[in-house]
Amino acid sequence: MEALKYTHIVSAFLFMLIYIVKTTMLVLDKNEALTKFKKATRIPEMIVSTLFLVTGVWLFIEIGDIKFLQIIKLICVFASIPLAIIGFKKGNKALAVISVLLIIMSYGLAEMAKKKPFPVKHIEENTTSTTNISDDYKFGGDVYKANCAVCHGLDGMKRLGGATDLSKSMLDKNGIVELINNGRGSMAAYKDQLTENEIDKTATFILSLKK
Repeated sequence: MEALKYTHIVSAFLFMLIYIVKTTMLVLDKNEALTKFKKATRIPEMIVSTLFLVTGVWLFIEIGDIKFLQIIKLICVFASIPLAIIGFKKGNKALAVISVLLIIMSYGLAEMAKKKPFPVKHIEENTTSTTNISDDYKFGGDVYKANCAVCHGLDGMKRLGGATDLSKSMLDKNGIVELINNGRGSMAAYKDQLTENEIDKTATFILSLKK
């Protein structure tokens, strides 16, 4: 997963850099230089573009969820490609600039999305047996799988986007509750997203993931 993520980051940066250079040359009427650059980078650009798109799609498949800002990012990326093709083919500076701006915007949206939580999913609890420990454990596990497993994995060891390996966590239940409530680093705070009971039962479940 980490290798896939870094491949996507590098290919996205190179993809953006190539289009910035080409657009700059087009805007400055460096037509001869642009022709030479396009010829020299034709194959590398195809490789980078393919890596960028394939790794991006693969990451979404691996993660199994998507944020609203990431949806906007995808729209920007897929809108920029035909605009760029038409812009450079016809020498249309406006379309080329718009394409680059969309690519840059998609990068900014990706960075913003890192700090946003995935859409919260609430689980309906069986309130007829709230004192049953096994039911509490199952409820906490269901909340965890719906909201936490995307980054931590079902076993707590996925570590997507720098998520902590929960199987090695040294936190007690109170520490886990506090962390879920207030967040830390790239992890968002969930105190206004999940109910107190959901957080409490999820913390109980997380304790069971420790090796």
